[in-house]
Order: sequence, then C-alpha cells, then structure tokens
Amino acid sequence: MTVVQPNYEVMGKGAAPTALTSFDGMRMKATSGIGNALAVYGASLVNVSGPEQYNALQTGVIDAVAATPSAHGGYKLYELSDWYTTGMAAGTAHVTLVGNEAAYAALPDDMKALLAEAKAHANAATIEAQNAAAAQYEPELEKRGLAHVTITPEMIATLRKEAAQPVWDAYVADLEGKGLPGQEMLNLVLNAGM
Repeated sequence: MTVVQPNYEVMGKGAAPTALTSFDGMRMKATSGIGNALAVYGASLVNVSGPEQYNALQTGVIDAVAATPSAHGGYKLYELSDWYTTGMAAGTAHVTLVGNEAAYAALPDDMKALLAEAKAHANAATIEAQNAAAAQYEPELEKRGLAHVTITPEMIATLRKEAAQPVWDAYVADLEGKGLPGQEMLNLVLNAGM
C-alpha cells in the first residue's frame, strides 16, 4: 500500500526564492525528484538525514530543506528559517507499506477483502493526520515572521517543462525499450490527482 504524503515544500535561511533561478547556489537537503528538479536551477543537493537537518541548517551546512510541511514543523526548522514555500506541487517521496506475501496468501478471503477495503480509510486518515500536523505549526511561522513564498502556477509550468519533462521522457523511453507501456504508466501517474 502506498502511503499518501503531501507535496514537498521548501523552508530555509537567507534570501527567499522569488524565482526558480533563486535556487542557484542554494545548498539543500531534498530527497525525491524535487531535489533533482531544483538542481536544474543550480541548487546543490546535500545528503543529510532527517534528524541531522536542524543542526545542518543551524551550522550552515545547508541553506534549505525540501520536505513535507509536517516534517518542517516536526523537526522545528522554523526556529532557524527565514522563509517557506507553498504551492510547490512538485511531488513527494514514495513510501510503501509492504507485508509478507506468504502470510497474505494464507489469509481467508474475507480478511483479504477487509485489508483491501481498509486502504481507502488508511489513505484518508493519513491525509488528515499530515494536514493536521502541518497546520499545528502554522502559528509558529507567522509568530516568527517567516516570509511566505507562493510558488506560482507559471513557476510550476516552467519547472515541469524544464526539469520534469526530460525525466518523464527518459522514463517513458526506458520502459518502452523494455516492451512496457511507459507512456500509459506516465499518463496514469500524472492524471491520478486530477
């Protein structure tokens, strides 16, 4: 089962990014595709674990962190930051829950049906919990005077064209080179949230 997570946003120190080119020279902890996308604009990706990011931001090892808003709050990055983004809509890390295939196969059919039905409830509860966790830190952002940077639809369109499209094209070519329906898979993913 896929664990549904919100889109990553960026929080950091120094000058707030008012354009995609503002990420040039920014040292950033950014997992998943968002890091690679912002690297197209000059961001330098630094490998820092979750528990280390507060200290890394404090000591200047990194300038920013791309993560879920609840992670920004949970790690108290707002205590050190000057700005944060909303509207990034550039994706998130993929998290999957897995189980033992043999144990699942041994379950009676009614239990398998119950697990399948539980996925929708689990996804809804996860979304609610993530949103609630992020919302509890919003007063701190305002109290501390962090600049709110809204990523515009135009910036997102440019990000998708310049940074995401080459990745998508390579993905489709790789899958179709293996005889798999690459474009169909990409369309499924891109249209899943619509």
